[in-house]
Amino acid sequence: MRYVFADCILDTVLATLHRAGQAIPVRPKVFRLLQYLLEQRHHLVAKDTLCAQVWPAQYISDATIEGCLTLARQAIGDSGHAQRLIQTRRGYGYRFVGAVEVQAAGPTEVIRTAPAGALAPSTVPSSQHAPERLAPALPLGELGIELAGAGGWRWNGPPLEAPTGSASS
Repeated sequence: MRYVFADCILDTVLATLHRAGQAIPVRPKVFRLLQYLLEQRHHLVAKDTLCAQVWPAQYISDATIEGCLTLARQAIGDSGHAQRLIQTRRGYGYRFVGAVEVQAAGPTEVIRTAPAGALAPSTVPSSQHAPERLAPALPLGELGIELAGAGGWRWNGPPLEAPTGSASS
């Protein structure tokens, strides 16, 4: 999905944010916060709900949430004072209030690849082969892949088994 608002485009397939035609680097949690607020733009999102979606199974302080919201607002050209895109309703929650156009992701594909050091696809039994293409809007976490530090990826899927009948000496 692509969410087009103000002078921004948030692409959930490519996990990118562009503002005024320029790529804006954002942290994964800031991206997820923006994505969730855009997905729920017709509803007021309670702080607890936002925490459960962006930081599942973690205790997060109010300062962490506010810091992430500040970074999200800066990335899209908004501010806590103006609140023209992300509104804070003290005691109630948050809401994306800007006009949004939702577009299909287009021909972009997400391709699932095994992590470095994993078995080559030809050595994995056919019952364990993953599909080559996945639905464009499928979040990376559901693929068994998550971002690791220093720009790397970490495999979070089921363990791959070694092929049977191979000769090892």
